[in-house]
Amino acid sequence: MTVTIPMSIDEYKVVHLSDLHFTGRPNEELNGIWQFFSTEEISSANLKILFDDIVTINPDHIFITGDITNTAHPIEFHKAKEWLLGLQNKLKPNLGQGTIELLPELFTIIPGNHDVSVKPSWFRRQKAEASRLKLFIETFGSTLNLTNHSNIYDFQEAFPTYKKLFDVVQVFSTNTTVDIPVHIVGFNASGEIGEQQRKRLFDKLNDLRDEHSYRIVLCHHHPLIIPYRLGSDIAEKFLAMKDSRKFLRVCFDMGVHLVLHGHKHHPFIWQNEIIPELDPPHQMRVICAGSPTFARAGSSQVYNRYIMIRKRLGSRITLQKVDMITRRYDPIQKRFKDVNSKPVNLYEEFVNPESRTEDPTINESDKWKDKEKPYRMNKTDLPGGGKKDKSD
Repeated sequence: MTVTIPMSIDEYKVVHLSDLHFTGRPNEELNGIWQFFSTEEISSANLKILFDDIVTINPDHIFITGDITNTAHPIEFHKAKEWLLGLQNKLKPNLGQGTIELLPELFTIIPGNHDVSVKPSWFRRQKAEASRLKLFIETFGSTLNLTNHSNIYDFQEAFPTYKKLFDVVQVFSTNTTVDIPVHIVGFNASGEIGEQQRKRLFDKLNDLRDEHSYRIVLCHHHPLIIPYRLGSDIAEKFLAMKDSRKFLRVCFDMGVHLVLHGHKHHPFIWQNEIIPELDPPHQMRVICAGSPTFARAGSSQVYNRYIMIRKRLGSRITLQKVDMITRRYDPIQKRFKDVNSKPVNLYEEFVNPESRTEDPTINESDKWKDKEKPYRMNKTDLPGGGKKDKSD
């Protein structure tokens, strides 16, 4: 007996923003160099151009990978949230009108080093008084489903968070910020995942493993050194993710397809070599969004958009294809434009040739054969396992 299995193809659009750097902290609360670096970098005209461009794209979801504020001041958080609520009301008028919270269905927002805050009179770390991410979680925690978290202000337990998009995309959000706010120590821009969070990330990736899902991990700090004309080895010591090697190893061995980050303000894409012993071969890409609003120090005003094609065949749902397009601001035409002449292909569904068929009619007793072999991790690469690596 043969049956005809219905098939449908759906397209989803995702926007990846980072490092918006909303300003607003009063000058009297800033010391020294920050009175210069916290001037009004982002004009209302630039924000309106970015706003309209995103509305034109009409994304189904928006990732923001940190540094949404410049110095983590309540005014900056308020301005950023109001801007995003306006975007939400335009993109999701049936869901967003009247709500005062950002919807997790539309946004996933993680903290950056510029989003670390404390009370003005507070310097030493005292959790009982305030968490370093208190303002961030109060403002954007709804996008990470942290509003009902039992320890909402305890960053050690809140991350990584997890959500599933479009029934087939797994999103794991991390926190790579460190203790001291950037407006107090301006050069304290490095970050880390940390052993405990890395272990929780490993456990969550392992527990939620699904051979048909596309896996994305969000972080703020760049886990790879990004070569660009103003970079230097010395500067990287104050900018990079300290434990990036172990973080990337967990991501690759757990079958992550995309690591999306910000922090560096420069667009960047990297992919690993295909590992031949894996069947099907697995590739992981690391992509930096750049900054769409910050044009200092030679950086371009850019962001990325993704097109995801989902296939549903009966009850089986898979991601068929993922393409990326970079948008860059053109100061002459005063609008964002596609950089790519054609989309950059990031992923195409692997189908074992033995199971491929052009005929939508198949025998109901047939089994799918395009299953991936388990990802392997050496014991010494498990979080907390093996000898400590001094290079990290």
